Amino acid sequence: MKTRILTFLLLFIIPAGLVKAQSVGENAPDFTVSLSGGGEFELSDHQGKVVMIFFFGNGCPYCISSGPEVQGIYNTYKNDANFVAVGLDTWNASSSEETVSGFREETGLTFQLALSAGAVEEAYSTTYDRLAVIDQEGVLRHKGTVPAINDIENTSSVISGLLNETGVPLQAVSTGVQVFPNPAYGNVQFFTDRKTGGPFSISIYDGAGKQVYHNAYGKQEAGEAIVVDLDGHNGGLYIYRFQDGSGTETGKFILDPQ
Repeated sequence: MKTRILTFLLLFIIPAGLVKAQSVGENAPDFTVSLSGGGEFELSDHQGKVVMIFFFGNGCPYCISSGPEVQGIYNTYKNDANFVAVGLDTWNASSSEETVSGFREETGLTFQLALSAGAVEEAYSTTYDRLAVIDQEGVLRHKGTVPAINDIENTSSVISGLLNETGVPLQAVSTGVQVFPNPAYGNVQFFTDRKTGGPFSISIYDGAGKQVYHNAYGKQEAGEAIVVDLDGHNGGLYIYRFQDGSGTETGKFILDPQ
C-alpha cells in the first residue's frame, strides 16, 4: 500500500518540476551565474543589450573546436556598446576555476565565462556546444539546435539584425501589416487590415541587409493572406518592407528553418 501511495504522489510531483521548453519569440528566463575570476553575471542587468550565450562543457572537445569561431563573432561586435557575450559552463560536476581557465586557454575566448551553469542549460531546454541570442527586450531570438561551429553564420546574422546594422528601419511605421506565424517556418504570411487602392510590393531582407525577396502585387482585399516562400533560407532575423500608394511600413520577424 505504501508503494502504491508513493507512486501516486510521484505522478503528480514530478511533472510540476519539469522546466518548460523555451522557444524563439518567448521571454528568456533570467539567471544569475558566478563568473570565472570573480563577480556575477545577471541577465536582467543587461536589458537593452543584445546578449550572446555560448553553452559549453569545460572538457567537451566539440566545444573547444567551436570556441575560436564563437570568438570570431565576439570580435565582430565587441566594440558595440549594445552587445555583450557570456559563456556558460554546463558541466557542473567538473566545473571549477581551473577547468574553466583551461577551457579559455584552449579556445582563446576573451569574453566572460561562468562556472557551474547547468541550471541555465536546463531552463533553456538546450545542451552544451550551442549558441543563443537574446534581444534588447529580453526575448529569446535564436536558440541553436546544431553544434556551435555549424551555427556561426545564423547567430551572427541575428546579432547583426538586432544591432540595426541592416540600414532598414526595424520599427513598423504603423500597425497595418501583420506577419504570421512569427517565428515563421519556411512560409511566412502577410496580412493587412486595409484594402490597397492599387499595386503594392513586399521586400524582405536578411540580418546582413541583403534583399532575399521582392515582388509586386495588384489590388488586395483587407484580411487576404500573402504567402511568401522562404524555404531554404537561413534561420534568423528578417526585415520586411511593405509599400503601396499610401506609404511604406517596415517590421521584423524570425525565420526558424526547423
